[in-house]
Amino acid sequence: MTAILGHAEQLSDNIRPSDPRASDLACIRDAAQLAAALTEQLLAVSRRQTRKPTVVNLNDCVDRARGVLHRLAGDGIAFEIRLDAALKHARVDAEQIEQVLLNLVVNAQDAMPSGGALTVETRNVTLDETVAVIDSEVGRGSRFGVCFPATDDVSTGVIAHGGAPEEHIGSATVLLFENDQAVRTLVRDVLRRRGCDLLVASSPAEAMKFAAEHRAPIDLLIAEPATGPERDSEIVDAVCRWRPEMRVLYLEKPFTPDALARKVRAVLAAA
Repeated sequence: MTAILGHAEQLSDNIRPSDPRASDLACIRDAAQLAAALTEQLLAVSRRQTRKPTVVNLNDCVDRARGVLHRLAGDGIAFEIRLDAALKHARVDAEQIEQVLLNLVVNAQDAMPSGGALTVETRNVTLDETVAVIDSEVGRGSRFGVCFPATDDVSTGVIAHGGAPEEHIGSATVLLFENDQAVRTLVRDVLRRRGCDLLVASSPAEAMKFAAEHRAPIDLLIAEPATGPERDSEIVDAVCRWRPEMRVLYLEKPFTPDALARKVRAVLAAA
């Protein structure tokens, strides 16, 4: 999913919205996003993964899922989205909110096999805690609401897809150690386009060779986090012994090109 999403984002930067291929590309990206979100949910259950809520505007969550929601609703349902422009921020896990939206739309579609109307709406209400509201009446339909406490904290944002200009990172030298060839290619292309010099290693031996023999400083090591055997972690430790001044960024998947660039820039800025 990481490679599909990443390359779809790269293509989006080079295709105008009026291009007939843009809608096909959007379908690919939306399907990959949905698959990635479902995968993350399964991993969260299997690993008992702890979510990390951030401050977001829920309108951004709905906007990000808009394309997938429209396609899930289907042609037989009059689908509408109403967003409150004055909506306050909330501290939530954005991916889980998108999953709630997906589940609600799928259930609504199943409940209206002959067609109907479906509205997703955001608005401010006066409540003191997170609650779920369910209101159903035969002949009139059902209303499901999920309410979250508002916060005055500044939004950390939701990743937007496509259309944003690339931000230059700078002339940093990055050692990339990644087993997946498709992901290696994606990371290499994303960072080179943003001004970085890449040393690409597909094996522990290559990573060690770059660390030992590269004559110039290496600013950053990007590697997979160790999820099973600690072999990759041991390789990272060995590489860092050769380059103690080098920063390390563990590559969490899935990611988008812009998200990767932001993380790399943040790690380098903290050096």
